[in-house]
Amino acid sequence: MEVICTFVIERGDDEIELYICGDAEPYTPARFSGHPDNWSPPEGGAACVEGIFLDEERKERWEGKLTKKEEEDAEQLLMDEFVESWRNAAEDAAEAKAEAMRDDYDCDRYGDYGDYGPDIHDF
Repeated sequence: MEVICTFVIERGDDEIELYICGDAEPYTPARFSGHPDNWSPPEGGAACVEGIFLDEERKERWEGKLTKKEEEDAEQLLMDEFVESWRNAAEDAAEAKAEAMRDDYDCDRYGDYGDYGPDIHDF
């Protein structure tokens, strides 16, 4: 999944704000239960820097080079951004599902009897 994040580096006395574009994938743990034919190794959990830009619209590429430490920090930042966006999407989906269930439950379930349903004297 493509991820974009803001990354600030220092060059001398200057701070440069960069926009890091990269790819991140979720971590899938190993599975060793059941029959050995169904086992799988751990996969994913990594991010890769694919482009560094000076503007958010990704029009102007940065021509400089990141140090090894800065590149590792940028990859970690991409992974954190990916995890955060994944969590937000999961929360939004759960909220939408709960709201849909609430709407289905609240839709005129008692008809003419009001919020508490029929009384024993109504029959």
